[in-house]
Amino acid sequence: MAFVPGLSALAAVPLLGEPLSLLTLAGLGAVTLGAVLGARVAR
Repeated sequence: MAFVPGLSALAAVPLLGEPLSLLTLAGLGAVTLGAVLGARVAR
């Protein structure tokens, strides 16, 4: 499972000064859930 999208989103907060809003966290959660479900189905 790829961790790059989540890590890059979280790393953008301190490095680039991006705001960590509720919408950002919801999107990160949705991407993580999709990755987990995708990995689960592939097995």
